Amino acid sequence: MTGALRGRRGAAVLVVLTACLSACGPAVRGPDDGAPDEAWTIGVAHGEGDWMSCVEASGLSVAEMISTADMPASSVGVRFDPGVSRSEASDVVRCIEDRLTAGEVSLELSPPLARPGVG
Repeated sequence: MTGALRGRRGAAVLVVLTACLSACGPAVRGPDDGAPDEAWTIGVAHGEGDWMSCVEASGLSVAEMISTADMPASSVGVRFDPGVSRSEASDVVRCIEDRLTAGEVSLELSPPLARPGVG
């Protein structure tokens, strides 16, 4: 296969992949939803109660979840995928606030995740 043919095939795959990813994303992002690669993160500090069920029941896609190493964890962060809107994340925060018997919850827009080998 020649270099030009490989280049065209690679470009075609890139165009198809970009179209597929665009179709999977939200149709419209609001002005408070940040850049397309930023994501909403919920932080729970010293949370007591069955608040994790709010995250699970939301059906929203979680990019990562981190917690402190102490047991029970004194802090937990739940970072949603970039396609999750502020409104959707706020709904989860309200649910968590209702379920917490102690602790604090916060919501903030986080920068893109670092990708290994990039930058």
